[in-house]
Amino acid sequence: MKARWLPGVTACGVAHRNGVAGTTVEDMAPHSCLTPRGRSLVDMATISVFLADDSVFVREALRAMLTRHADLEIVGVAEDYDGLVNGADAASPDVVVSDIRMPPSFEREGIEGCKLIRKRRPGTGIVILSQYDDPDYAIALLSEGAAGYAYLLKDRIAEGDQLARAIREVATGGSMLDPIIVGALVNPVRSYGGLSASEDELLEMVAQGKPIKAIAAANHSTPAAVERDVEALFRRLADGVSTGAAGALQRLKQLHSGILARENTARRCRVCCRPASPSVSGDAERRSARPSDST
Repeated sequence: MKARWLPGVTACGVAHRNGVAGTTVEDMAPHSCLTPRGRSLVDMATISVFLADDSVFVREALRAMLTRHADLEIVGVAEDYDGLVNGADAASPDVVVSDIRMPPSFEREGIEGCKLIRKRRPGTGIVILSQYDDPDYAIALLSEGAAGYAYLLKDRIAEGDQLARAIREVATGGSMLDPIIVGALVNPVRSYGGLSASEDELLEMVAQGKPIKAIAAANHSTPAAVERDVEALFRRLADGVSTGAAGALQRLKQLHSGILARENTARRCRVCCRPASPSVSGDAERRSARPSDST
C-alpha cells in the first residue's frame, strides 16, 4: 500500500518535487523538511518506481535488485519510448528508472521520454542509466536545474546499493552522479596539485553537485562564505591547470552555475509556496461563511 503524505510546505522550502532544490536526503532534517509535493520524509513508507529498458534481462535484473528493499515498490515496466511515456502516465510513479537508448531508433528515447514525463508530472524523480562515462551529458543534465535527476553507470549500479540510494535521493528532490563521473570531473584539475585538504574537499563537493547551503552546513560556514571560497578556488585552479584540464574545470564551473541557479529558483519557490498565515486564512473562512448583506 502506498504511503500517506502530509501536505504543505515548510519555511525551509528544500527538496520540492517541482525540480528546484538540489538537496540530498542526508542534507535534509526529517523533522522539519518536507519532500517534493510537500510530503513528509517521516511519512514516506514506500517509493513507487517505474522501470524502462529494452532488454528483458536488464529489466528483470533491476526488478530483482530493487525488490530486496522494503521501501521500494515496482509499479510498472516498459521496453520502448511509447511504453515508457504511457506507462508512467498510467502508473504515476514517484521515480522513473530508464536507459538512455531504447526503441524505436536507439538514440535518446529514454532521455526524451523522461523529459516529457517530467514536463507532464514535474514531481517525478528520474534515474538515468548509461553505459558511457563521459561527464559532459551528466553535467548538462544537472546544470540545467535538474534537481530530482541521477546519472548512473549501468555496470556499477549494484555496487553498494547505488541504484536504491539514487532512487531515494531523486524521490526527495536530490541529485546524484556516479562516483566515476565525479572522478572524471575532479581528477584532471586535482592533478594540478597544491590544494589544501579543505580546498580538495570543497572541490569534491562541487563535483558531486551539492547545494551551497549543504556545503556551508557541512563546513560550519555561511552560504556567502562558501560562494567566495568556490570562486577563489576556481581562480586559483584556472591559473595553474594545463590545457587538458581546462575543459574539466569549465565543466565544474558549469555545474556550479547550475547549483546556484537551482538555489535561486528554490528561494523564489519558498516565497510563492509558503502557506498563508492562520490569521489570514481564518479571516477568509469567516468572510466566506458570513451571510451576504442581500440575504
